[in-house]
Amino acid sequence: MSSFECRPDVYEREAQYADLKAYVLAETGFAYYADRDDDFLARVRTRMSELGLVRVGDYLEFLRGHRGGEPELEVLIERLTVGETHFFRHQEIFDALRDVVGPTLLQDNRSGPVRIWSAACSTGAEAYSVSISLRREVGIGHSARPVSILGTDVNRSALRRAKRGEYTEWDLRGMPEQFRPTCFVHREGNWVIRPEFQEGVEFRYHNLVRHPYPSLVNNLIDLDLILCRNVLIYFDEVTVRRVVGRLFDCLADGGWLLVGHAEPSIALFAAFETVNAPGAVLYRKTVGTSVGRPGKPVVLKRASPRANEMPSARPTATARAGRLRAAPRPARRESASPSADRDAWLRRVRESADRGDLRAVDGHCTARAAADPLDAAPYLYLALVAEQRGRYPEAVALIRKTLYADRSIAVAHYHLGILLRRSGELAAARLAYQNVGRHLAASERDPVPYADGLTVEDIRKLVALELAELGP
Repeated sequence: MSSFECRPDVYEREAQYADLKAYVLAETGFAYYADRDDDFLARVRTRMSELGLVRVGDYLEFLRGHRGGEPELEVLIERLTVGETHFFRHQEIFDALRDVVGPTLLQDNRSGPVRIWSAACSTGAEAYSVSISLRREVGIGHSARPVSILGTDVNRSALRRAKRGEYTEWDLRGMPEQFRPTCFVHREGNWVIRPEFQEGVEFRYHNLVRHPYPSLVNNLIDLDLILCRNVLIYFDEVTVRRVVGRLFDCLADGGWLLVGHAEPSIALFAAFETVNAPGAVLYRKTVGTSVGRPGKPVVLKRASPRANEMPSARPTATARAGRLRAAPRPARRESASPSADRDAWLRRVRESADRGDLRAVDGHCTARAAADPLDAAPYLYLALVAEQRGRYPEAVALIRKTLYADRSIAVAHYHLGILLRRSGELAAARLAYQNVGRHLAASERDPVPYADGLTVEDIRKLVALELAELGP
């Protein structure tokens, strides 16, 4: 007998429970619950109660069928992930950010903002902790490179709270006391993050298992730093290898990956240089020499990944040997038709973007725009590259060129909204977001053009979060 409540139809329910659990674990990769039946079923029962369902089999049917499907699975994912977080959780990580990672971000000869991704960010405490640490202790906010931090999560209610930047005493329990009065405003019993530490910090909906990355459309390429802490423990080994491979592909050369204390074996991070810091293990992509100074952290090892250890994010990319490059494609004869030429151009653009080679994307698109000024796509990709590089007025102008050539590109309206909101043009941003919905297909599961595989439903969720932040 399993430990969940026994009733006269217990045998049927146990059989259906096994099917339910197998389905959820297969869809989410959440191997964390493989031997935690009590915890898993308690969370499932809570969700079933909210839906007015009694039988496990009915809930499984709801998950699989047209009444629930993917939207319900994502609600269940929210229930299954703990989401416990607070400011400066595991101080050793932030000490390493200050002493090891931060100085390299100042020294790198890279243009544009310092680009950081807080994956599975929950209510945003980690993203804001990084902002505080870099600005106060490293001084990046005062350097030539501004800070751009993107927090993502599957829990939309947590993301809404992150966007508000409002926290309780309990959320601040790990914060150094000297930071509290200078980084927050005390308001009606809560603590609100000050505007200077919210600057450059954004939050968006993203599922690490189901959604694309690297992705130029999602701003998830060419990153300087990724934090992905205390989420890989939920996944099975196959999913972890796939996620880690994609995170590797999202980083710029010399970029850093910070994971949690309880994450899997370092063997899973064989593509990275492994750096030992007091109380923390850090991973760096393609670092040619050891980092740190005398008395500071030292490199432990550097290993080249084997193909079966580090799957890449795209079938056209392979684990690097010194540097990640596009995998060779079989020779093929291209059609001379304009549509075939355009398809080949789009493929080259996307392969370059997946490698984080923005210069190549820029070159492909500039040439295409000169050859066919009425094609909207090169202007869209040029706008996304400008956005990545922090050239926001240029990005707005290019997005407007995109929409002049083709008003129906929903992704262009979405990014115009992001850019206008960032510049403080809130009414115009709201209109841009509203225009997104007017150019989406009727079916929620249809892929959206130029969206790197995101569906209509995914885009609607992204827009809903942005509109909620703007208010009525």
